[in-house]
Amino acid sequence: MAYKNEDFQSLNDLQIPHSLNTFIKELPDRYENGEIDQQIEVQMGKDWSRFSQNARKVNRKFSNKVVYFSIVIAATFCLFIGAAFVSPSVARIAAAIPYLHLVFDKKIEAKPLISEINDALYENNYSFSNIVVSVNNTKQEVTVAVLDTEEYFNNVKEPLHSLVEEVTKRNHKHFTVTMINDPETGKLFKDTMQNPSEEDQELEQVSAIVEEVLQLYGYSKGGLGVRLGRIDLENIPNTETRVEEIKTDIIKALRNEKKGEYEVKVHLYDQKAREREGKFMPIYHTIHEGLSAKTEFYQFDSVGYSSKKDYFYMEVRTTVASTYKDIEGVVNKLASTIQEFLDSAEIQQQIQNEPYKIVIISTDKKELKVIQN
Repeated sequence: MAYKNEDFQSLNDLQIPHSLNTFIKELPDRYENGEIDQQIEVQMGKDWSRFSQNARKVNRKFSNKVVYFSIVIAATFCLFIGAAFVSPSVARIAAAIPYLHLVFDKKIEAKPLISEINDALYENNYSFSNIVVSVNNTKQEVTVAVLDTEEYFNNVKEPLHSLVEEVTKRNHKHFTVTMINDPETGKLFKDTMQNPSEEDQELEQVSAIVEEVLQLYGYSKGGLGVRLGRIDLENIPNTETRVEEIKTDIIKALRNEKKGEYEVKVHLYDQKAREREGKFMPIYHTIHEGLSAKTEFYQFDSVGYSSKKDYFYMEVRTTVASTYKDIEGVVNKLASTIQEFLDSAEIQQQIQNEPYKIVIISTDKKELKVIQN
């Protein structure tokens, strides 16, 4: 077997025998069916680790070729079996397993850029109390706000900029890093945390009283919004028959504690919609994390969802307008990856025939593609 001298980026550029292609495609099913001995898998994982270490020592000019070429050879001797569940880069070439499915099953780690940066800050002992990072995928810009004194900002500006820039260049192209200093916001934040206002303290006490009443009706903490004069309850199902009693008891409890008059607004949720949401949330998070982490989807921005309809609605937002020259390529790449994930057996079992609608939209709010069952 030979390969050309030009650089290449994937196994598609190699001339692989048909029999080997078939062999690789059958591996995931063989693994799931228990045909691969566990001891072999463990040993192959160790072998792959040693192989990876040796490959990194190869001259950079030839490393990609050596690694890709060696993966094909290794697969012939079942090395691929262990590697697919040890090395993220090798796992992604298992064409029979959708990329997002690998993320869903935690066989590979997918981290959005913001998570990578925050992890790097934590590992380098930076405090999150005075450093805030935001990522704008549309503008392909990372902003690092230092909420501390000008002196502190000047001390950390260069090393912090270098650290964040290093992370962005590692897996994400075209992002610029901007540093800003905002000591006033930092001071306001610290003062608020250390010396909460009388209004904040009052609302905390009101929340505690409301939660005590809700617990008497079997509801756990959370799912309520409190502001002066109004309380919103979000965690009550539409099957609850004691809504008026709950509202009355909350108002009485607040009066007894001399907290004044409050309007109690109950927002009932649909139990069936909540169950549907529970089925789709792991899928939603996987799509968000997987698309955010993979470099080839840099024109992906974010994902939003709603479970208030008769189906689970998901909105996949891109960073390009509907007039973008290669809009069809962007949409097809996103749509095919998502569809491949949804069509997998495990996800179909997770969904259990629940209806869904996924819409890919542009920055000018145009629907570019609809995926639904």
